[in-house]
Amino acid sequence: ILDVAISRGSIAMVTLPAVNTLPVDRELINLVVGMIRRLLARGFSYQDDGEIGSLSPEDIGVVVSRRAQVGALTQALSSIGNIYVETANRFQGLQHRVVFTLHPLSGKIRPDEFSIHSGRMCVATTRHRICCVIVGREGIGESLGRYVPDDDRFLGQQNDPVFLGWKAHELLLSELERTDRIVKAA
Repeated sequence: ILDVAISRGSIAMVTLPAVNTLPVDRELINLVVGMIRRLLARGFSYQDDGEIGSLSPEDIGVVVSRRAQVGALTQALSSIGNIYVETANRFQGLQHRVVFTLHPLSGKIRPDEFSIHSGRMCVATTRHRICCVIVGREGIGESLGRYVPDDDRFLGQQNDPVFLGWKAHELLLSELERTDRIVKAA
């Protein structure tokens, strides 16, 4: 799974089967932990802006959308090393060579305004220097397709944040599908 994801470009997505879950999805967490263990066990070398080295836990970051996910992943990764795990809001301005990110709409029956916000996904997919692997559940596109917002509307305004978030998520998934960058984990 990791080889295929990495070989498909600097941003790829790995998915598990569609299941409605709570924000702390143990299967997704285990998948991220397994991919990070495998990545480190392989002893990858990198060349990054003239710097050459071997990938270490400090080179890896994990971006999530909720604080409960930070706690669960930090605990699950504690035996591996110093891997930085944080929410997208707190990850802003930081960079790591490799970033894994939990898709904020993964496992949701229906997107909400918090999860659909384009800023979180923007931060999550732009904090890597070499590679970003988005990890989520299948069915995100279908959930977006059924989405009818019931939050406050911004009629008469050009920048409706809910619509912009919906469109950003749809475009990202569409581009990942078009370029064959989505890998099924199971």
